[in-house]
Formats: sequence, structure tokens, C-alpha cells
Amino acid sequence: SFNKMARSIKAGRMRLQKYAEQLEEKVKERTQELQNTLKDVQALKAQQDGDYFLTTLLLKPLGVNEVDSRFIGIESFVRQKKKFEFRHWSKDIGGDINISHVIELEGKRYIAFINGDAMGKSIQGAGGALVLGSVFHTIIERTQATEAMRQLAPERWLKNAFIELHRVFESFDGSMLVSGFFGLIDEKTGLMYHILAEHPLPVLYRNGKASFVDNDRMLRKLGTTGVEGTLVIATTQLEPGDILLVGSDGRDDIILGHDEHGGRIINEDETLFLSIVEESGGDMQAIVRALESHGEIMDDLSLMRIERYREEHNNHRAFDYTGVLQGVKRDIRQGATAKAIQRIEAYLQHDAFYPEAVKNLAQIYYQSKNYEKAANYAQDYLWLKPSDAEFVYFTALCFRRIRDYRKAIDLSERLRLREVPMAKNLALLTDLHLRTGNKTRAETILAELVAHDAEFSSIQILKRKLADATRSS
Repeated sequence: SFNKMARSIKAGRMRLQKYAEQLEEKVKERTQELQNTLKDVQALKAQQDGDYFLTTLLLKPLGVNEVDSRFIGIESFVRQKKKFEFRHWSKDIGGDINISHVIELEGKRYIAFINGDAMGKSIQGAGGALVLGSVFHTIIERTQATEAMRQLAPERWLKNAFIELHRVFESFDGSMLVSGFFGLIDEKTGLMYHILAEHPLPVLYRNGKASFVDNDRMLRKLGTTGVEGTLVIATTQLEPGDILLVGSDGRDDIILGHDEHGGRIINEDETLFLSIVEESGGDMQAIVRALESHGEIMDDLSLMRIERYREEHNNHRAFDYTGVLQGVKRDIRQGATAKAIQRIEAYLQHDAFYPEAVKNLAQIYYQSKNYEKAANYAQDYLWLKPSDAEFVYFTALCFRRIRDYRKAIDLSERLRLREVPMAKNLALLTDLHLRTGNKTRAETILAELVAHDAEFSSIQILKRKLADATRSS
């Protein structure tokens, strides 16, 4: 019986060992599965962030302040709630948008503007903002181009614009709604015509006091189906020195703290914004800082600050890149590369997507032999301006410098497929294929180069390299 016992202990041990081994296998399998899932999720996330990024690029030229006026100053602030990272850009995406333009009606200058908030989170909201921005810009361009529209009275122009926007949104059957404030200001007299569509009331800051501008008739959101009734245009007289602040509901939706159950305490008091405007003296940056100091802003936030100047102003556009570029060229002539880089980077703080600035950074980094950074910026520039053929070639050169031949070949091959065959690109491509040991492809491309431009300077060198490669193999 002792032997029997020993046998069963031994058998038990064997079984345990087997279990242990199987378990180890199972854990390995499970870990692998989890890693694969994580990879899939990361790939999807990268794809989604790419979509977000492209959408923000599309929105960028739409949400603009094109007002250059000696009588009225406009400042715009938009910060969306949803943040995302793409490449080395940190961006935000959402449905808030500010647009302002100057138009002429009956021979007088007017400032036409919108502060809009499209329903839905991140990409859905951004979709609404894209439609709003595109249609409004079309209306502005039509006004600037057609005599008949320029003969309209301001009330009629604003009404027509609102109805056109509403019809476009109505066609989405209620799946795309936009609240907003739509205004038109007579530049010289300061008279403002306006329409409010389910949007927070604008605030007038006059002589140190802030008050709501009352709209007798609040309209339903743009795109609300089945809306009938007459459209009334309200008017408000802006006096010299007045500041008008228009904003989306992000200005009121502040999490003030948490109750004893951990629930959020959300601001219900819309007069809070009035006191913030007064404390901040109507200054835009101070208002944003004050809102943040009261708690966490839980929604997209957009604000427009419209000031009727006391006397004429000469408004020179700040942040003009030509001035920056002159400074950069001067720095480079004096050999102050670091200073030139600083200048452009400071400008990119203001406009991270200005293609010319990104391009110049890539060029400066390349000249100062920082090829890694040159390649990064060159790639970013191509994202913004893929049509620049000369720069596709330059980017391929950058990647050859950092020995990322696969990337360089990819760029160079892409350029070869375009209608403009560049001899230097074919030469670069031959060289790259030789470096990666792809002799047959190098031979094909070299033949193409000879057929294209038999006199090209590096043909003889490349022929020698190809012969050497063939011999050594």
C-alpha cells in the first residue's frame, strides 16, 4: 500500500506539472491575444485621430476673422472640449465656430459674423461646423460677387442668409442642428442687426456694467424641422466704447465642485458670466482665465468680443508671416540659425498649420545638418501641402540622410508617378534602390533616367555604382 501511495503521489505530481505547463502556455496565449487586441485598438485610435486631424484642417480656413476695420474690432476665441494627439500636434475638435467678414450692402460696409455651436460631440459637432462654415462662406462670396445681393437692405440680407442656412440644415432631417448668434453691424453707425437661435444671450459691456442684450424672439436651432412663423430681425445700437461679448453655452457650463456623493455641481446661474465680464473689464484673455478659475469647463467654449472703437483705429494685422520671414532671412545671413528657428517656432505657436513656416523650418534644419528634425517637419509640411512636388523630393533627401531608405523610396516612387518626371528624383531613386540592394529596380529606373535626360550629370556615377554592385554579387 505504501507503493500504491507513492505511485498516486507521483501521478498527482505529474498531473500538476502538466497543468503548470499548460497554464504557462495558456497565459502566453492569452497575453499574446491581449497584445494583439491592444495593437488593433491603437491602430483604430491612430486612424480616428487622423480623421480628427483632417477635419480640423478642413475647419481651419472656415473659422476665420476676416475683419479689418477702423471702427469695429473683433477678437475670437475657440477651444473645443475633445483633445487628441496626431503626429506631434496636440489639437482639439468640436462643433463651435466663429466667423466674421466685411461685406458691402447698398454702398455701406457691414461686418457679418456668426458664433455657432453645432450639436454632437467631436466629429459630429465638427461636421455641423463644417457645413455652417462652408455655406456661410459661400453666401459671403456670392454677396461680394453679385450686384443684386449687394443692393439688399441689411435686414433682408441677414434674413436671407439665415433662411438659406436653415434650409441646408433642414435637409439633414434633424440629425444636424446648430444654435447660434447671427449678426450684421453697420460699420460707421454701430447699429447691429441680429438673430438668436437657441443660443445664450449676448452680453453688452458698457461703462463698466455688463447686461444681457434681449432678443424678443428666440428662434429654434438651425435645422429644426417643421418650424413655421415669421422671422424677426432684432436691432441693438452699439455706442462708441461698447464691447459686445457673444459666446456658446460653454461659458455657463462650469463644474463648480462635487457634492458629498461625488456628484458634479454644475453652474446653473447664467448671471455668473455677467459678473466675470465686469471683473475682467471686458478683456477676452482675462474672461477666459476667470472662467477657468471658477471650475472645469465641461463643453466646447467659443467667445467673440466685438468692440466699437471710440475713435478710428488703424488696424494692422498682427501675425503677418512676411515680416517673420524677413527677420528669418536676416538671421540666416548673420549665421544666427538658432534665432531664426526661434522666430518661426514662435510664429507656429500662433498658427501651427501655416505651411510656409513649417516648410522653412524643415529647410533651416536641413542646412544646419539636423536631418532628423528636417525630415519630421518636411513630412508635416507634405501633410499640409501634398501638391508641392519639389518638396516631396526634398523630403526624400532628408530620409536618405537619416538612412530611412524605405521612407525615402516611398516618397521618391510617389513623385515618379506624377506627371512631372524630375531627372534628379530618378537619379535619387536609382541610388536608393542600389543602397537597399534592389539592383533590378535600380537598373529599370536608371534606364528611365537616361531616356528622360541622357545628359544628366550623375548618370555616369550611377552606371559605375550599378556595375560595381553587379560585380560584387
